Amino acid sequence: MTILSEKKVTSVPVYDTKEDRYNSFVSYLDICFFITRLYNNPKISDKFDNWKSTTCGEVANLSKTCAYQSVRNTDNLRSAMLKMVSLSNIRRMPVVDLQDNLVGILSQSQIINILSSKIQTFPIANFAIEDLNLGTLRKIRSIQLTATVKEAFSVLVEHKFYGIPVVDEQNHPVGNISALDIQLVVASDFAALEKPVKDILPETHQKRTPICIRSDQTLTEAFQIMSKEKIHRLFVVDSKNRLAGLISPVDLIQVLLDNIA
Repeated sequence: MTILSEKKVTSVPVYDTKEDRYNSFVSYLDICFFITRLYNNPKISDKFDNWKSTTCGEVANLSKTCAYQSVRNTDNLRSAMLKMVSLSNIRRMPVVDLQDNLVGILSQSQIINILSSKIQTFPIANFAIEDLNLGTLRKIRSIQLTATVKEAFSVLVEHKFYGIPVVDEQNHPVGNISALDIQLVVASDFAALEKPVKDILPETHQKRTPICIRSDQTLTEAFQIMSKEKIHRLFVVDSKNRLAGLISPVDLIQVLLDNIA
């Protein structure tokens, strides 16, 4: 987890010394899976000590969202985009050469940055989000400020989410709990799991006010906001600033693929 924090990434490739190659990823969501299961296991008494002795190999791809699916460094960007969206929750893909040597990592964020600079060349660039039916605009999962941190991470684990909006009683977005915030749980020796979400919001990875967009704003604006703010979740709000939807990088990538001839 120290490497993830220092490099400011959500996952890193894991090198298998027996196979003498990289063959998996370990992510913050994998760590959430492990710690949530560990904390809820009544048979393990020294939970934090158990966590400290756990290896990367034991946690790698525990969430089943970090499959080691590579792309060639000779592939074009469209091929990489198609592969990424077909793999659902995959955020980062290893880039390998013709000898299958790891030469780089391609992330959703990198693709968004590239596409953001070229978005005006697409015919749908100025279409409204609502007209494109972009993102998840119904049945949005969120948590209340009064929910416990343990409940928040249980939702992430159950649905394999990397983050979830925090809302007040009027359904206004007031924060975000992400898989990266498992760092706060570890730093507290797991004590933070029993706290209400409102108590840890000022310390979370995304300390600022949630980044939101209205459904009548354009696809170009969605790309530009996500690229500029370096976020993976863009909250869609209605005219009364109530949570109405959620847009992910994959949603943006998918809508362009759907409209490329």
